[in-house]
Amino acid sequence: MNKERNYTIEFFRFMFAVNFVLLHVFILGPVRMGGVGTFANGFDVIIPFMAFSGYFLMAHFKKLQAKGLTEQTPPSRQAWIYLKARLIALLPLFIVVTIACVIATSMWYGIPALGCLMYMINAVPEIFGLQIGGFYGNAVLGTVAEKGISAVTTAGPLWFMSGIFVCGYAIYYLLARNERHFTGWIAPLTILLFYGSSYLTDNMPMWNKYLVVGDFAVASGLLHMFCGMSIGVLLWVACNNLKGKEWSRGMKVVLSLIQLFCMVVVFFKSWVSTSSPLGQMFNIGWGATFFYTTVFSFLCLLNVDAVTRCPIFSSKIWRVPGRMAMYVYMIHYPVMTFVLLAMGCHPNTWEQNADKITPAYFIVLAVSLVLSYIVMKFEEKVLRPWLKSRPWYTRAQAEKEIEA
Repeated sequence: MNKERNYTIEFFRFMFAVNFVLLHVFILGPVRMGGVGTFANGFDVIIPFMAFSGYFLMAHFKKLQAKGLTEQTPPSRQAWIYLKARLIALLPLFIVVTIACVIATSMWYGIPALGCLMYMINAVPEIFGLQIGGFYGNAVLGTVAEKGISAVTTAGPLWFMSGIFVCGYAIYYLLARNERHFTGWIAPLTILLFYGSSYLTDNMPMWNKYLVVGDFAVASGLLHMFCGMSIGVLLWVACNNLKGKEWSRGMKVVLSLIQLFCMVVVFFKSWVSTSSPLGQMFNIGWGATFFYTTVFSFLCLLNVDAVTRCPIFSSKIWRVPGRMAMYVYMIHYPVMTFVLLAMGCHPNTWEQNADKITPAYFIVLAVSLVLSYIVMKFEEKVLRPWLKSRPWYTRAQAEKEIEA
């Protein structure tokens, strides 16, 4: 595991964010207009997106541990400090995007102002992660069982952000409580049980289906995020154990060939639709994709093979786009609805507007990239320093908080 900055991670974080813009525009655009999604793929390759988050969580935990900053701090306090940093970094945009999604969806379906207000009031549990399959607003648009996920999801990225908060806190707490237990059996066993059960029941990659056991509904998105981030924690352990290892030229060639194959699968599953002739010819199931993308994530993080270290992927130019990835992922969702409305698209108009999906994608992507950069800079230069200054405390309270 090399000490230099791994810009390949930034490249793929950015690529996955751009890919989710593609997925949402080409799936949700047609569905909301009464058509059928023209692109169906890519959901399988979200494992790296989650694994990278888990990896950096573990790196943060071990960094503080190495500095001796965790010995006298209770596990719940450590987890809260980690969560607080995540909230300061992501919660303001999370709230703004959620409100924008409600407004955009209300405009799309013609929901009156009062209905929009009630929508937000009733959606509080979903916003705070109690419904981690996405943002549905069941009381306004109807239930998932009635209309399907694509028709009623208001803020698809919400499930991922809720998972970062909820599962990030849980994993950090478990690590602080007993790292050996978590990495030794809790994480591996949970991963095997969840993904093994999902494979057996074939309910993936649409992880945000709810599973029903008798009268009890299980929000499988929460488990999916927990397991995906746990994979990242275990990958950190694996990479750390291999740190400093001298790899022979032959072994590097083998790792490069493995990574080349896995990377081809990742690109194929990201950009080739299963409804296309090529996608139907090479139909790789989600179970196999899960394995290949996990290996791909490991080799990206290990960063020793020639494919991962290829200048195309490992260039410093991906530093800023990589940081923008989470912003693009969140911002594009309401932008998508506003752009479709501006182009004259409405419910039950698929036949008239089918040819607008492709240009809509490029417009949504361009607008999302520009807004993401502006918002990222505003948060870095203005909002985050202001939040870290604890403006809601008196000076005496702030000093006590710092001492604590």
